[in-house]
Amino acid sequence: MPPPHPHLLAEPEQVMNGLIRGLAGSVVGSGGLGDEHPGLAGLALVNALAPHFSPQDEDPAPGWAAWLSSILVRRGEALGEYLRVTCGGARGATFPAALASGRLLATGMSDPACAYPLQAWLHSLLARPDGERLDQTWDLFTEGLRELETDPDPLRVRRGQQACRDVFHGLQELEKPDVEKATGYFRGGADLLQEVFLESLKSAFQAGPTGATAVNWAVHALVAVADGLVTADAATMPLDWLEDLHARAYYAFEREVVALESADSLWSGVEQARQGLDTVTEALAACRVSAGERAALGAALQQLAKGGRELAAANCLFREARDRLGSIPCVSCGASNPVTARVCTCGSALVIQAGTITSRQLSLQLKGLLLACEQLQNELSGPEEFAPSLQRAYRVLSRAEYGLTRLPPLETVGLEAFGTSEILRSALAEYRGALNELQRYLAEQRPVRLFSGIRQLVAAGRRLEQLRDLGGPTEAEAVFGEEAVG
Repeated sequence: MPPPHPHLLAEPEQVMNGLIRGLAGSVVGSGGLGDEHPGLAGLALVNALAPHFSPQDEDPAPGWAAWLSSILVRRGEALGEYLRVTCGGARGATFPAALASGRLLATGMSDPACAYPLQAWLHSLLARPDGERLDQTWDLFTEGLRELETDPDPLRVRRGQQACRDVFHGLQELEKPDVEKATGYFRGGADLLQEVFLESLKSAFQAGPTGATAVNWAVHALVAVADGLVTADAATMPLDWLEDLHARAYYAFEREVVALESADSLWSGVEQARQGLDTVTEALAACRVSAGERAALGAALQQLAKGGRELAAANCLFREARDRLGSIPCVSCGASNPVTARVCTCGSALVIQAGTITSRQLSLQLKGLLLACEQLQNELSGPEEFAPSLQRAYRVLSRAEYGLTRLPPLETVGLEAFGTSEILRSALAEYRGALNELQRYLAEQRPVRLFSGIRQLVAAGRRLEQLRDLGGPTEAEAVFGEEAVG
């Protein structure tokens, strides 16, 4: 499955060029994070996946979030079972405020001009304040208030109580009658009840059906399409929203992965996260192709939920590594900050850029491999001691080669990105040729193989360094002297 198209990014060619340089640096070393810094690596990966788990302004700011809450009200008495199945899961979670406020918003007649049936019901009371209907409304809100007060969130309880009290005051004003005052109370109560319902849904949607918040929102919107509550055209909104978040998370994650270099302890999570990202990409395409047809959309939704669960499992591993940090020191003022903080109290950004190049750390991986070659050449170590260094170099190289396959067809992004990627592909092939020559030395024990392998390694390493530093920091530490070749 091809990766998400980068046209959704602000500066796609710049992002792709940065990723290519990062891939080059991941082979020779670029000051990235390895096993000695798993906490910082975990923090960087959590931040990269944040669009899926903490959409922030997008959760639930998209216009369709309020629209979705009005759609779910149409489930009526089935709303409780729907939330239990999709959000409660094995934990058996219940959502009293969501159920109570949802039932109250579903009260009364249907009017296309109103987002919720309750609005039309209250309008009809203002026009014809029949005593029996006033009593019926009072009883419904009394029962709803009792259920609202069982919600575990005290803030939702207080806001729900205020919404019900506003409606009660409106009913009392109608008995006088004072229609103007009743109208104000009804409007305030209905608006606050909608807010309580939406806030309750946010809490429920964080729980299910997956651990990925953005995926959950999209799934619930698309289930409404599959169940016929809205037309297939309505699927465009959640799909566009999720695709935008997903593209940003995908490429931000790849940027941090290339900076991991040799962090083997987190690599199982990286592989699982990549699988989840790919599954979501494929599911988004399947949802669009389904055109709202129930069976096809249902299968695509199952796939989307699977991707969300895979992302959540990987993110849990990264969060565990991050949380072991304890705190993040601010580079500006030195203050300690929680690992979940993005900005220090002094206003400085705390987001870790794991792949930041520093002259002190430049090319450490390549230096280490060349040092192992030198010890082998000077008979300070034997083939048995050299083999692990070579295998580690193969492993790092393979990860970079695979990372290149996770980029889109770069000729569609820009000529510069395409040209840079072709240079990287050639340099990685040269580097693999050097490693293969060193591997032949271990098999044949012929010094000419070792000498040839070192020279090829130096040449390929120089190319990767040049590519890594292209457009990057001007300060660069020389890795090779002429004596290193001979």
